[in-house]
Amino acid sequence: MRTLTFTHLAAQRLSTQSPRLRLVVRDKQPRFAVIGTAGPADVQCSECAVASGSILIAALDTSGCIRLRQVTAPTSLDPTGDPAVGWGLYPAAYTVLVAAGGALARPNGDLCLSNHSGTLRLAYVKPDGTELLERTSTDGGQTWSAPSTVRAVPGGAPGCRYHLASGGKDDLWYTLQQSGYRYICVGYCAGGTWGSWTTVHSLMETGGEYENCYGLSVIWSASLSRYLVAASLDRASNGDGRIVTARWDRATATLSHYQGIVPPGLPAVGSTARAPCLFQASGALGSLYWLTYWDCLSSGQSSWTTPTALFSRDFEHWSFKIPLAFTPAAHERRLAITQTGTAIHLHALNEALRLDLWYEGKPDAELTVPQADILRLRLRESPTSGDTHIELDNRAGRYDTPPALRPLARVSVELGLRTAAGEERVESRPFFLWEQSRVAAEGVNLLRLHAVDGWRLFQLWRPDCTIQWQGQTLGWCIAELASRVGGLAVEFDGSSAWGQTLTYLTVAARFNDWSNLTYVRAWGRWVPLDEPTVMLGQEYSGLALLQRLLGLVGGQARWGHGDSREVLYCFVPSEQGQAPAAAHTYQDGELLFLQHIQSFAWPTRVRVVGADRTIERQNVPAGLAAGMDFLQMVQASQWATDAQLQKISDGALDDAAARASGGWFRTRPNAGLELFDVVALSESRAGAGLSAIRRRVTAIETRYEPARSVWQQEVRFEGL
Repeated sequence: MRTLTFTHLAAQRLSTQSPRLRLVVRDKQPRFAVIGTAGPADVQCSECAVASGSILIAALDTSGCIRLRQVTAPTSLDPTGDPAVGWGLYPAAYTVLVAAGGALARPNGDLCLSNHSGTLRLAYVKPDGTELLERTSTDGGQTWSAPSTVRAVPGGAPGCRYHLASGGKDDLWYTLQQSGYRYICVGYCAGGTWGSWTTVHSLMETGGEYENCYGLSVIWSASLSRYLVAASLDRASNGDGRIVTARWDRATATLSHYQGIVPPGLPAVGSTARAPCLFQASGALGSLYWLTYWDCLSSGQSSWTTPTALFSRDFEHWSFKIPLAFTPAAHERRLAITQTGTAIHLHALNEALRLDLWYEGKPDAELTVPQADILRLRLRESPTSGDTHIELDNRAGRYDTPPALRPLARVSVELGLRTAAGEERVESRPFFLWEQSRVAAEGVNLLRLHAVDGWRLFQLWRPDCTIQWQGQTLGWCIAELASRVGGLAVEFDGSSAWGQTLTYLTVAARFNDWSNLTYVRAWGRWVPLDEPTVMLGQEYSGLALLQRLLGLVGGQARWGHGDSREVLYCFVPSEQGQAPAAAHTYQDGELLFLQHIQSFAWPTRVRVVGADRTIERQNVPAGLAAGMDFLQMVQASQWATDAQLQKISDGALDDAAARASGGWFRTRPNAGLELFDVVALSESRAGAGLSAIRRRVTAIETRYEPARSVWQQEVRFEGL
């Protein structure tokens, strides 16, 4: 239950209440806006922030020419070349550092620009491919040193392919691809001298696992004290590829958390994810990690090249794909990304996007609707769905064009009362703005909003590839799914069940018939899948997958949890004990209507057939009460221990007992009530049989309509 103050609880028990409501809309959805487009530039670029707060860009074209540009106000794409106006078009607004034909930069190669404590390092490849070169600057890029050799590369040759990167810690990373040489290396500079070099990853170490590299990006994470690496690798033998990420510990020279994230499963034949670029947003925005890349496919008559972005909170679980408006060039060039203030800038020289990140109080991304404008409100919550319908008075035109009212903006309903302490409100779980409609008539101007909760995102999700998670815990799989579905955070209760390892989990984007499987419902749910393969088609969704995963341990999930608003909270009800404490007690006078339904429990007996044994459990009191025996047969051939089979049988009997006692009641709204809370009911008008009985909340509907004096809440429940 959400926390309520003593004064709020006291006001809630009064027969006469003064409701206090408010609606808050916050547009947190990542939306990249186009700030300039002048066609693609077939140029590789790298950039970094300099001491003045501006952005320095280095660009290498197909002739070997390196040009520089300093941008002080990256708000638009300016053709005049004024750095205080915008990015500036390439090449007109750029200054030549290394001239074409000067034989100092490799044509159509790669380069890397970094800043460590005011020392700028520009690294690139010698034209013949044998050496890595660098120039340095200590005055923000105004003047540069002569080129010096960083490393004479073993195996370097005119035909080799390089990719360069830096974490901005006086480090340089490179990939080398040449016959007999395929690896990722890192070196560090101290006191102006480059030390020994370390092979981070040999692309051929597993018998030719990867044969090609199509991009490398590295950042330093102060919070993790690790270098974070993203590389585009593929297998030339069957033409499929992916972006892999990992963490590099410089002190121990070890690579960890190695995983394929694009795609999260098995790559399609002919697909590659190329030119990755990592970035970490900082400051009041939190530490979101960003990854941009080119999603490419060339197979038969099918082909595309699509720029894409992902984000992550922990560099472990990545979000849904965010489309980007860039035109493909002749080569898949790395997209440069930087942050200035509260904005992220993403550009490919002559094309640029801007993402204004949300923060508390952002003027154009937040809208507060006072109670006086709320004509009707209905808020519904159930275990796998929820929504809210809101009708606003728009006769004053206040809601004609508010910028915050955009698709999937967060909608929060604050419910409360006037109490002895003043106006006290509690924020509901968040919703996502789904649709808005306007109603106009004589003397009428209405705005109707319909918002859905996070369950709708799970319902709509479909995988675009075959996903295969190997050796991950159940909790990890749920967190990964929630992140892919909507960038959602997940919290778990203290159960050890979430730590159990699944040898593998395969999610295929095609239909599979599950009709031959037997499932057990609700609180004791245990799905008979130890090594699950889940096939998703039109009939199945991310919600179906989540329910299967929860079912492995008899778990449940609630969208929104306590004071953690945008969170999927997972818990195991059976581990709460046989007598969980009531979150709230409804006393005489609080219930306006009560219907309590008592039936008999079915089944009264469960027989579970395992791999080599069969067990049977019986609810004797339920059988005696019914005067009959009701049998349920469950096939669970993959289970081989009595404990496993007993968990299935006990879950079925527990669920039957819970369903045998249910009903609903109407009362004045309790702003703190949440799904799955245990409440105590006492209603003397119904006789002694309904005195302090405990029930679990399974659905909540709250209504407010001041014109009809409607202020009520309907709550459905079942037994424990």
